[in-house]
Amino acid sequence: MKKTIFGVFDRKVKEFVIIRDCVNIEDFKRWFTLALMDVPSIFSRFPEDYDIYTLALFDSETGALTTGDFPASLVCSVSELKVVPLNESEAPSDSELPVTASLVKDFNDMPRR
Repeated sequence: MKKTIFGVFDRKVKEFVIIRDCVNIEDFKRWFTLALMDVPSIFSRFPEDYDIYTLALFDSETGALTTGDFPASLVCSVSELKVVPLNESEAPSDSELPVTASLVKDFNDMPRR
């Protein structure tokens, strides 16, 4: 299956901080919103600092990665994603969250200097 590789670019540190393959941008936005915006995270606290880009094409059947004719292009800012707050009873438990979301959540719980 042909997929697109998406990246989340941090404007403050000027690097891509998340790379993920998805079927299309709607798939990526849904995953990102559920995994990283519905929990306390750096992305939900500072969404204006992050942009979503397409980076490459990936064929999951052959492993072929196409980047040469596929320049990185801006899709949208994370601040444009619509997050619908969940009721406490609807919120997924930590064990139901993707590993990435749990790591980001734990990072944000660390004491600041």
